[in-house]
Amino acid sequence: MAVKIPPASQFEKSIPTTGVLLGPADDGRKALVIGSGPTNFILLSLGKPAAAGEGIRIPAASPALVLSLALHGGIVRGPIYALSDTAAQVVTIWESKGDAD
Repeated sequence: MAVKIPPASQFEKSIPTTGVLLGPADDGRKALVIGSGPTNFILLSLGKPAAAGEGIRIPAASPALVLSLALHGGIVRGPIYALSDTAAQVVTIWESKGDAD
């Protein structure tokens, strides 16, 4: 049986200190990989806008955060927000959608 690889996309997103929507809710999302900021930590929030001092802290220059439907359930399909600690920075995001069956 052949293995189907779901379609994936890669894009860069500027993360300001005021917060930004990294990815809107998407019922087709299977996985999301979020790279760290190069110089400052970023904060991720699942389902609601990011706020200073709250959320998942991703240290600068750390390994990417991997969220998958198989391991993390529905949170990977919800909206993902982020904000940067002290200055805007660009992170790379990989998103996988579609049917992996």
